[in-house]
Amino acid sequence: MSKRINELLRKLEADIYASVQDFARPAFKIEASPTDIVELILAFHAMGFFQVEGEQATQKWLIEWAEWAFGVPLKNWEQVANQIRNRKTSTTKFLDELKKSLDQRFERLLLDKKYQKRLRNK
Repeated sequence: MSKRINELLRKLEADIYASVQDFARPAFKIEASPTDIVELILAFHAMGFFQVEGEQATQKWLIEWAEWAFGVPLKNWEQVANQIRNRKTSTTKFLDELKKSLDQRFERLLLDKKYQKRLRNK
């Protein structure tokens, strides 16, 4: 009898999880490729960015989270991760572009006279 109860509880838990996943999915479109997302996940994992129940999140957990958060299937992510690691030029192509974009944004803000004026008036 307890085996049947456990099976029912697992099914109920899976059903609840699935319905929450559908309900909680953010409505936006991401402008990054699956390869870019995998590169980002590898960086998050390398720095221990996410913790799950007091432990560093596994790459698999992070991939599943990214699939949910970004609404992008990341099938063959391990193969993609290997391709990223074996790049001949930069292994951090997407992260380099991300940093470059942020640096450019900060430069534009510093050059913006209105922004400088607001800073002086604070």
